[in-house]
Amino acid sequence: GVPFSRRREARCPMGSVELQQIGDRLLASSERLPAVTKRSVSLEDDDDDVLPPPAAGFHFRGGSRLAVYRYRAEKTSVESPPRGTVVLLHGLLASHLTWDRVARRLSAEGWTVLAPDLLGFGESPWPRGSRSYDVDAHVGRVVEDVLCHATTSVHLVGHSLGGILAAEIAARAEANGGLLVRVLSVATFAIPFFPSSAAAKCALQKAPSCCCCRWQPKKKTSWRGAAVWLVLEFPVLSFVLCSLVCQQRRLWLFLARIAGGPTLRDRVASALHHSYDSVVASYRNVVETHRLSTEKLADLPVLVSHGADDDVVAPACSRNFYHALLQRKNNKARRFVVMDGVRHSCAEAAPENVSRLILWWLNTGCSAADNELPIALALGGGTGTSSDSERQKKASSSSPDESDPSLVMV
Repeated sequence: GVPFSRRREARCPMGSVELQQIGDRLLASSERLPAVTKRSVSLEDDDDDVLPPPAAGFHFRGGSRLAVYRYRAEKTSVESPPRGTVVLLHGLLASHLTWDRVARRLSAEGWTVLAPDLLGFGESPWPRGSRSYDVDAHVGRVVEDVLCHATTSVHLVGHSLGGILAAEIAARAEANGGLLVRVLSVATFAIPFFPSSAAAKCALQKAPSCCCCRWQPKKKTSWRGAAVWLVLEFPVLSFVLCSLVCQQRRLWLFLARIAGGPTLRDRVASALHHSYDSVVASYRNVVETHRLSTEKLADLPVLVSHGADDDVVAPACSRNFYHALLQRKNNKARRFVVMDGVRHSCAEAAPENVSRLILWWLNTGCSAADNELPIALALGGGTGTSSDSERQKKASSSSPDESDPSLVMV
């Protein structure tokens, strides 16, 4: 595995005792992490002598199951039995490596973590055709290939596209109860939630000049937003780029390893390990045309989080998703957290912050009623440099709609 960064991020003043204790324990053990076992469990029940290796070709890889990786600490930092199972779902242009450092942190705290490569990404099958990447295909593969490795209950955590899939799986489980395992809670990071297909298309057009934060009215040029816009808006150009770059990734991985070592190599591998159809068709079928029903999530605790400086998906998407959840009255915990100074790839750019937030949610947040949750969460200060006085000034200058007590700057 990739060794964790030893850089310690600045911490904000304590606002929640439970979260601060979790954060202190993580920071205290950052120099000496417990040994964590990462193992592929995709084909552990199959006979390798019977099954031939999957066929592979240009923008294609055969296979019948997703690649699933289980993280489990050999010796946890807390003396207790395994606390439960957490499923981490990545987004577009990514793989399970996006969650690698977060998964190891959660495992060190006693959680069993399952991190799959979604259909069309990483080591999972890459079928051809846009219909192979609709919502039913993605959800079906996660349910059959990932949740089967859980025991009785799971917590679902998803980033970007994975956030939509996590919420969709939980909504379907609540609607028909057809899952063999129970979904206890859902946590989304940078979820691209749009009220209509027209709104999704409009947001894609504005991606190159993404308004990164509601605290920053000036628009900024986002090179990552421009790259996403080029890939999704111009099919011929994106196919050529994917053929020249992604399908020739071994060369780029070799150069990345020379330039930046294993860490850069893994980040490049995570971004390039996909096919053309898996990226474009997944976006069209899951983000642009599919509408997520929040009515079916009324009986589940939901954490909605977004990076304040997201340069791909505007924070307004998560805020709209959160307010759609608030329309369904219940006593379940629902929380909207804005991570100050964090961009779109939060699990890679600020793994300490994301780990502490998820641990707080798993240990305390999802089991408390909405009015029992603390207003201030003490997390590390991401990659930003804003001071506490600046954060308070931002919060005081927000509109009444945005100053909801469940919205927290961390």
